[in-house]
Amino acid sequence: MRGRNQVPPTSMYSSASSAGGMRRRPTRRPTMAKRAVSTYEEEEGYESGEWDEGPMELMKIRVKLHYNDDVRGMALTPDMLWEEFLERVTSKFNRSLDGLGMKFKDEDGGKVSLRDEMDYELAIETARESAKGKAEGRLEIWCTDE
Repeated sequence: MRGRNQVPPTSMYSSASSAGGMRRRPTRRPTMAKRAVSTYEEEEGYESGEWDEGPMELMKIRVKLHYNDDVRGMALTPDMLWEEFLERVTSKFNRSLDGLGMKFKDEDGGKVSLRDEMDYELAIETARESAKGKAEGRLEIWCTDE
């Protein structure tokens, strides 16, 4: 039994209006760019597709290669193997790997030597950081004769 001075319990569904109706909470909807809805789904009110809830996975890295006075570009995927990367770089400049030095610019703007697979993984992570949650990252590499 409730006393006269007690306040009725509040509810998350209560409204400020005197009608006391329920208020709907806003819901997240998928973005139009990511939404793939069939005619059936539109008619029935169902939706399919991905939710835009965070950064996209890195899909491609655009690489700018400097060698002497030549600047070349190439694209690679984050899962490209070190050996394949080396082959592609040397073929861009039509030279062998012997005596070729490489450095990339890290997220702090410093140049880091690119000599082995661990350095390469750091370069890929640098490109991932430069992407800032987008699907495409960038990497700049300077090649020199050693």
